[in-house]
Amino acid sequence: MSLTRVWTHGNSLVVEDPGEYAYIRHRGWGTELAFALPREDEDPTNLSLRNCHIPIPTPALVDGEVPVLSKIYVLYQTQSEMYIADVVVWDYGQIVCQWNNDLTGPLLAPGSHLELDASNQLFVPDPQPVSTGVGVTLQCQLNVTSVPGDSPGVDPQLEPWILTVTEVGADFVYPSAKLTFHTGYIADKGLIAIPVNGVRKK
Repeated sequence: MSLTRVWTHGNSLVVEDPGEYAYIRHRGWGTELAFALPREDEDPTNLSLRNCHIPIPTPALVDGEVPVLSKIYVLYQTQSEMYIADVVVWDYGQIVCQWNNDLTGPLLAPGSHLELDASNQLFVPDPQPVSTGVGVTLQCQLNVTSVPGDSPGVDPQLEPWILTVTEVGADFVYPSAKLTFHTGYIADKGLIAIPVNGVRKK
């Protein structure tokens, strides 16, 4: 079996509807999204999900074998009363898998998860072969208890709803891949066998 882990930087993130955000900032360390107040035609207690999307570099065939997606990583941080409600993984136009945040366990928990932990490592329950480009959709939910105008003459002090994404990654497995070695020369080591994935054979 051969495993390949790939990462994409958080500043590759795009949003589905820019009008739903107070600002979108692509920084050297990732993307920061500040969510805007609900529109006048929206019910603050029943808001639609805010969607953003991140492409995953997807490896192709290895010795004729299709990669199998086994795990997704999302390094993120949430602020104020918002959370990631769902993560959806796509292979071209098909949904590969989806995780729902039931708010009872560590998965996709609010707060800072910028290092690998139990909240941001998503195991694919039924690992699936992928054939084209993989994309990850984050569906975010805002908890709105009050908005400007609820109390005439008094605007509530609202903490900004902010999502920060620094990295998104994936594990791809080739269950029966056979590595093909070629001979290379390294100074002071002489001839060695090097497989196509660059790991030296001892």
